[in-house]
Amino acid sequence: MFALRPMRVDQKRNTFIHYEGMTAADTSKAADFCSLWINRLTQLGMISKGSTNYGLDVLDQDGDIVDEYDLTKSGFEYLRRSWKFKVVRQKYEPESE
Repeated sequence: MFALRPMRVDQKRNTFIHYEGMTAADTSKAADFCSLWINRLTQLGMISKGSTNYGLDVLDQDGDIVDEYDLTKSGFEYLRRSWKFKVVRQKYEPESE
């Protein structure tokens, strides 16, 4: 585990909206940072047992998703208040032929 990235489903556009990922300032402590937040969300009942429109991606050092958690709406809002994250704008990249 290296970073956590919140996301939500935009049902109107049938797409995912990704937000800025967060990790520890000291990257050697990134796994501890991720575990702390996942444990906190679990203890507060903010990890959903079913599928929701809100999620938390666990990323490795290359930015690949290695795990996913479904969040309750209150869990997503808690992270937004705590981290003050912004939407990551996806630039359109046409497929190369």
